[in-house]
Amino acid sequence: MDHQHKIQVVVDNTFASRILQQPLNLGTDIVVHSATKYLSGYSDVLAGLVVTKDQETAEK
Repeated sequence: MDHQHKIQVVVDNTFASRILQQPLNLGTDIVVHSATKYLSGYSDVLAGLVVTKDQETAEK
């Protein structure tokens, strides 16, 4: 992380397409996605994921 104030940047990218917008490539540290809407809508399954390109952050 080399942000000016040493604060990690977290983005909720649920509503943007991962094809059109890729926050990790734009400098964010952590990206959160809701996978539920891609599996079966919002009614009977809950799923999500957190993505980071830094192994140390992922382990935390």
